[in-house]
Amino acid sequence: QAQKTLRELWGEMWNFVAMDGVWIPMMYLYFYNFCYISNPAWYNFMYLGLNFTDFEVGVLFTIGSLLSCLGLWAYEKCFFQSRWRFLYLWTTFVSAVFSMMQVCLVVGKTFGMPNLLFATGDLSMQQFVQTITFMPMCIMFFALIPEGTEGTTYALISTWQNVAAEVGYDIGTLFDCVVNVSNSAIEAGHNRGLLKLTVITRLIQFSPILLIYCSFRGVRFLPDSIAETKEQTSPSKTSQVGAAVFMFLFFGSIFASVYEAVYVIYNPNSC
Repeated sequence: QAQKTLRELWGEMWNFVAMDGVWIPMMYLYFYNFCYISNPAWYNFMYLGLNFTDFEVGVLFTIGSLLSCLGLWAYEKCFFQSRWRFLYLWTTFVSAVFSMMQVCLVVGKTFGMPNLLFATGDLSMQQFVQTITFMPMCIMFFALIPEGTEGTTYALISTWQNVAAEVGYDIGTLFDCVVNVSNSAIEAGHNRGLLKLTVITRLIQFSPILLIYCSFRGVRFLPDSIAETKEQTSPSKTSQVGAAVFMFLFFGSIFASVYEAVYVIYNPNSC
């Protein structure tokens, strides 16, 4: 088989994304990942407010990585046959509950538990449930990818999710400019701004499930299975506007993330 040219690959990816059954759920998945807006000030708080050492922070992230691997195993063994909408509902609820534990740490109410143990439940459990929700995103459109473009199109889908999460992180960084979460404020114990930012970001994380049963142009925002994804995807139901918006958001997100990173490097005190 002759190797496809870049133009041919682009055309096949465009036609793939243009299908209503692809670009509409992909837009929802972008929104879902985007809403996992992080709280960048939280990492400063762990050092300056909770007085964690480098070793203790390393332990938190190590446990999180291990639970992320456990999430992959749990999805394969326990949740592979689960309906996707129900899976997203309960994992989002669980993640929201554990995320709100950060509020307890900010106000100093950990019910007698050590701060490190309390923070482990918050940070690590989030990584566990996020890994579980990541798996359906990976396999949702796999059966629909055009033959000969599997690697390219799958990379497009995976990158789509990653740039959404990166834009969410960038938005969280911008929030730092709105409320007072400076290092000096945290060191002085003035955590009102941090508390406000924590609550806002956690409520935003919860919001995507409000649209989980919605549909557009007869297509569910979030299909319930591979079978439903195939059922609502047809080459005859396409939108060139939808494909154009997808590509604009895709490349625009990458550009915005790179610009924000470079800007912060050259203007570290811009806020």
